[in-house]
Amino acid sequence: MPKWLLALPLMLLALPAVAQERSKQFERVVDCRKIAEAAERLACYDNSVAALEEAEQKKDVVIVDKEQVRQARKSVFGFALPKIKLFGEDKDEVDEVESTVAAFDTRSDGRAFFTIADGARWVQTDDRPLVGVRPGRKVTIRKGSMGSFFASFQGAIGIRVARVN
Repeated sequence: MPKWLLALPLMLLALPAVAQERSKQFERVVDCRKIAEAAERLACYDNSVAALEEAEQKKDVVIVDKEQVRQARKSVFGFALPKIKLFGEDKDEVDEVESTVAAFDTRSDGRAFFTIADGARWVQTDDRPLVGVRPGRKVTIRKGSMGSFFASFQGAIGIRVARVN
């Protein structure tokens, strides 16, 4: 199964909130500003806000702020996702993640296998020997070329890695 399928539920949850077009419920709230008469405008706001709140409670509309979008982008960092504007514009894309090593092990083939603080698991894809990495050590994972990723550990060499979960 492709790795990006594991993140699909999160992506689908965020999709309505960052779509290029506004939701109809939100558009109704904004349209109330066009009403000149104060009592009629207030009644419009009351009705449209109530409908928007009901849609949000039913999960028909998902409202997220920019920080939540940034966190969602960070949580899927390292996955090969399809090129859709799921989390907004490409200019807001996450190019590196700084974290700490939560767990570290070496596989039978000598390659490193580690988990960072947010629970993302990574495996080494090159054959460079890696020593001295322990839980608590700082790590920076950044995008490389052609879909590759590099992990740089504090006080150790950098290695090529791939996200596992």
